[in-house]
Amino acid sequence: LSMDIDTLRAALLFPLADANVVSEDVLRESVGKSVVNLIHGVRDMAAVSPASVSSSRALAT
Repeated sequence: LSMDIDTLRAALLFPLADANVVSEDVLRESVGKSVVNLIHGVRDMAAVSPASVSSSRALAT
């Protein structure tokens, strides 16, 4: 995969942010708002459960 630096940072830092090991404020200060926004996007995507994806596929067939 070819990723820009912000995407790579978000991918590496997401587990720490998700486990509340590092605060959003610290992340924003150290790596910037764009990385924090990407981490928020990953959280939003994780909120879509596999069950809802499966039911969407079932409706499409």
